Amino acid sequence: MVPARDHAQQSLLQVALIGVFAVVAQLGAASAAIISVLLTLTAVPSQCGTALGVAAATLVGQALGRGDAREARAWGWRTTAVTVALTAPMGLALALAPETLLGPFLRDPATLATAILPARIVGFGVAVNSAAVVMGFAYRGAGATKIAAAVPFVSLWLVQLPLMAWIGLTLHAGLVGIVGVQTGVVTADVLVLALLWAGAAWTRVEIEAGSASLAALPAPLRRIAVLGGAGAGKSTLARRLGEALDLPVIHLDLIAYGPGWTRRAGEALQADLARSLEGGARVADGTYGEASALTLPLADLVLWLDQPVWLRLFRAWRKTRVHRGRARPDRPDGCEEQFGWGYARMVLSFGAWSPGLAAQLEAEAPGRVRRLRGDAAVSHLLRELAPRNAPASNSRSEVRGGDKRTRSPTKEAASP
Repeated sequence: MVPARDHAQQSLLQVALIGVFAVVAQLGAASAAIISVLLTLTAVPSQCGTALGVAAATLVGQALGRGDAREARAWGWRTTAVTVALTAPMGLALALAPETLLGPFLRDPATLATAILPARIVGFGVAVNSAAVVMGFAYRGAGATKIAAAVPFVSLWLVQLPLMAWIGLTLHAGLVGIVGVQTGVVTADVLVLALLWAGAAWTRVEIEAGSASLAALPAPLRRIAVLGGAGAGKSTLARRLGEALDLPVIHLDLIAYGPGWTRRAGEALQADLARSLEGGARVADGTYGEASALTLPLADLVLWLDQPVWLRLFRAWRKTRVHRGRARPDRPDGCEEQFGWGYARMVLSFGAWSPGLAAQLEAEAPGRVRRLRGDAAVSHLLRELAPRNAPASNSRSEVRGGDKRTRSPTKEAASP
């Protein structure tokens, strides 16, 4: 059964298509006839895209069902590449020989002459349109229907239709302007979908893996590991947990990096971390494989901060702006954060919850993993901790590279 939201999406897309024809109709009967012929000539590559899109959805869904996000991503790329390879020659035929293909349909010489340039533009965009269709199906196969629906919906209603009316009618660019806008917007859609596909946000699954979101809080709670992607708010949560439970906080960034974001060797990191863990009770903040071998097996509770990728991107950018030129207790000395493409790519590529991640964490900390989905789950956790009596302690401290120093809390900063 097709979900009601899919019916609604298709209905809105059909209404938008009517809007496109309404814009074209204002150019006259000849332009409307040309568009109808171009739709007919591109029907075959469009159907190929749909067929391969269904295959992509099936293959991606099966791979994610096995918990293999890497294979699912590969199937998305493969089916898109096959679709482009199959439909590009069809589009090139229209782009390079429009008179031959349009001639049997458009008998009027003036109308045929008007159709040549729009046909070339449409022809060059055939493969791009097919790629957009396949990628939309791939997202649906992954269960990321919001991405599959939101990107074309926003671009069609908020960008494509207004630009078509403005460029085609107001600026008198005519049919050339209209099909140029359509090709350009769909190309932008494909780039956005490809960028998101290269990341990890779409690997989220709605069915909980194990009992990760329901793990009970142990008593006593003295050793906590806070994990997640960049911009998720790990450092802020670690500090708040330290305050609530009167525990020292270990920011792993301070141990993992030297001045200028120089990455320390894994052996040195583990040696310093082992010394920091000698006290037993602590909140460890940071997602490092070398550190997890020491922190997760002994943790009473492992928390994974699962925040939407757009929120992590915003917080990562905000962090670099707010704390520029300022020292932070969770950042190594001599390390200034810069938000650029490399940082953004790191945020996009790592941090989303997936079946594979759930299995890995459960293997290292059986029954002690809790997934915190969004700020509401973080607030709920802190409310759960509120009634607990904090153990007596002289002072709470944050650990810098193995040395304990008493510090006051600062505002949100996630590890880079």
